[in-house]
Amino acid sequence: MATKKVTLFFLLLLFVTAVYPQDSVSLKFFSPKIPFNKLDKAGSDKSIIYNKIFIYTPKEYKKNRVSYPLVYLLHGWAGSSYDWKNNFDIQKLADKHKMIIVLPDGYYDSWYGDNINKKELQYESAFFKRIVPYVETKYRVDPKNVFITGLSMGGHGAISFYLKHNKHFKAAGSMSGILDISLFKDKWGIKKKFGDYKKNKKYWDKNSSVQLLKSFKGARTNLKMFVTCGDKDFAYKANSMFWSAAANLKIPMISVKDKGDHNWEYWTSHIDSQMLFFNLIAQNNSIEQIKKIMKL
Repeated sequence: MATKKVTLFFLLLLFVTAVYPQDSVSLKFFSPKIPFNKLDKAGSDKSIIYNKIFIYTPKEYKKNRVSYPLVYLLHGWAGSSYDWKNNFDIQKLADKHKMIIVLPDGYYDSWYGDNINKKELQYESAFFKRIVPYVETKYRVDPKNVFITGLSMGGHGAISFYLKHNKHFKAAGSMSGILDISLFKDKWGIKKKFGDYKKNKKYWDKNSSVQLLKSFKGARTNLKMFVTCGDKDFAYKANSMFWSAAANLKIPMISVKDKGDHNWEYWTSHIDSQMLFFNLIAQNNSIEQIKKIMKL
């Protein structure tokens, strides 16, 4: 019975360290089957993993009953939900843009996907069946304005989630995203998640942003994305392929090709523009209008 549904590994126990505006919230997961060395090192028992999900609300949140736009902000490979928390003032970002910002833990190398080899490691399924319902019912979230973005592995996660679940998200962004995972077949544990490329190409394509984009074939023009990558970034080729695919499919999007590398200097200098983009989308501006407003 324990394995009847693979997403049960994300059994949520609420471990509330005070659910107040401007505070972060910790969630505790029972997850004995996940390789312990690959998870948040805050865990102290092999049968109980402490998985931190930080949630930031605007400073005026507790003073009213207004519903706010929500942004899921994903971290990169070899990281955790602490990455953004430790490298940027997320509270200041939430206050400035009047948004709820959530930092989920994507684990060391989940690639934000369902593992083809280990049925107990179904991250994407758990994200939408456990994390999303918790956040979006516990907090005053405007359901019409839910967004997602991330860096590197998190950029891959954000765009792939958006393209597969675009009815849930109004728009998505990516900074230095690995938007074509097939370019990095032997890197960062990707094949451990999606299997051997030759034997499982269809599954790789179902999880590769550039391949997912092609499924729209220009028939849908309601996609709203803001994808940025620096010219010295090893992920630049993957992003260029994504930009080209969007252009060929006549899918409007904001593409920022500027100077920069795959590092925190780049990401912290671009996160504010991602939030501005989401705010402008929430105000029902078109991609072309946003380009003019942001002078892009």
